[in-house]
Parts: sequence; C-alpha cells; structure tokens
Amino acid sequence: MKFSEGYFDSQGDIKVYYYSWVPEKPKGVIQIAHGMCEKALRYSYVAEKLAQNGYVVYANDHRGHGKTAAMEYGYMGKGDGFLLMVRDMKSLTDIIVKQHPNLPIFLLGHSMGSFLSVRYVQLYANLLSGAIFSGTGGFDQVASSRAGARLARISMSIFGPKRKAYYIEKTTKKLFNKRIDKVITGAEWLSRDNKVGEDFASKADLGFIFTSSAYYYMFRGIIENFNEANMKAIPKSLKIYLFSGEEDPVGNYSDGVKYMYSLYKDKLGIEDVTLRLYEGARHEMLNEINKDEVIEHLIDWLNNRS
Repeated sequence: MKFSEGYFDSQGDIKVYYYSWVPEKPKGVIQIAHGMCEKALRYSYVAEKLAQNGYVVYANDHRGHGKTAAMEYGYMGKGDGFLLMVRDMKSLTDIIVKQHPNLPIFLLGHSMGSFLSVRYVQLYANLLSGAIFSGTGGFDQVASSRAGARLARISMSIFGPKRKAYYIEKTTKKLFNKRIDKVITGAEWLSRDNKVGEDFASKADLGFIFTSSAYYYMFRGIIENFNEANMKAIPKSLKIYLFSGEEDPVGNYSDGVKYMYSLYKDKLGIEDVTLRLYEGARHEMLNEINKDEVIEHLIDWLNNRS
C-alpha cells in the first residue's frame, strides 16, 4: 500500500489538501468526506483496512478543517461554505477519475460529511457507483436548522463572519449529551470509547468551534438537501448504504436514519438501499468500540457492489 498527500487550488485562493491510500491491485475507490470539526487523517485506520481489502481511499480536509484550514479552524472562507465544500469534493473526484479511470467510486460521508454527500449525490451522482452515509440525520433536522440559521445570521450581521458561534456550540453539545450519564469533556456523545472523546476535546485541530458563517451555510445546506426537486435528482440506480448507532443524537436516536432509508427506498424509489443500525452505539461508528465489526460490514457491502 502506498500513502501520499497532495493538494489542489480551489475557489477563494484555498489549497485543499487530500490524502490517498493505494493498494497494489485495486478493485474500487472510496472517497471519504469527514465530519464537522475533525480531519481526513482521523480516518487512517479505516482507510488502511479498506486498502488491505483492495480499495483505494481518498479523503480531503474540508475548508476550515485540518491542513486546508491553515490554522483558521472553523472558518470556510467567503461565500457559501457548504456548497463550496461539495464542489471541493467533486474536484477530488475528478482527480480520482484521472488517476483510476476504470474503477467504481463510492462516496462515504460521515456526519457533516454525510450532509455534504447528500447534496453531492443530488448534483454529481453520475460520477459514483454508490454512496455511504454514516452518522446522518433526517427531515427532523430541518426545523432546528432553520432556527440555527437565524441565530447564525444575526451573529454574522453583528460580529462578522469569523465570529465563533459559542451559543450554538454550547446548545448543541448539551443537546447531544442529554442521554449520557457522566459528561466530562462534552464529547462523550461521539463514542463509547472514552479516549475518542478525550482526544476530540483536547486537540487543537479537533473539536474546535465553528464560526457563525460556517454554521449559517451548513444549516442552509441541510435545508436545501430536503428540497423536493433536489431529492428527486438522485438517480434510482445509485446504491446507498446507511449505517448508524442507535444512540446517535444526530440521527435522532435512529429515527432520523430510518426516515432517510424510507425516503430513499419508498418515496424516491431508489432500487438498492441498505440500512444497518448498531445497538447501544453512538455517533462515530468508525471510532466505536466495535469499529472492526462496522468496517467488516462496510467491506462486505462494497464487495457485493464493486
């Protein structure tokens, strides 16, 4: 397996950094879109497992994250940060197609990355063989996103786009930990593995606070994802896999993920939709105490569709 790092120039004079893990005899490609307030290299473990099973893996640091942030964590630059991140993901796909022109490409988005991926498949599904959504949410997020967007817009108008959205951060953290008995770092909702939460809360390039503009465009993006015309743009032939912990607050404790399954399969008529829920597990299934089982199930799904 060969690991490498690269970057491409994107809108707003931003260098978007990405990483790749390439096995000797690849049979498919997985493009990973990481979640909010984390980074691509946090997926090294799963990337190596996938590469060992014949899958090339690419993952980029989104705007305001990882090496792409250039230490300005949580700020996505000027313009619609949500849509710009989706376009950055498409630029990475273009690179993948050039480097591996004959391989099927699967997009794996986690949490915020799943929201970006939902928009991606509404715009660019023709480039993909399938989409995988981890730690995603359902239509119930639209109402809270509308409220969040109003708050973020007020903060932007008063303090500017780079103002840290402390109130939204505090409210969200409290809401996400409401079923956790003992909250110390505030990141306990991520995983039953205590070290995951400790690392997330203690490292400068993880668990940082989004700016008001980043929140504003993310909330707007979530709302736009559920626009009926956008949803109908997803081709029925796209293969979709949803997996989540039953105790994931982002997925409304599995109800939101079940909604997405029903939306894709029943309402939109997508032919191949798979849902897997993990009992007792929280938000980051790829960092959970049973992550090897989760990765094994992911590889099985991929092997049956590559």
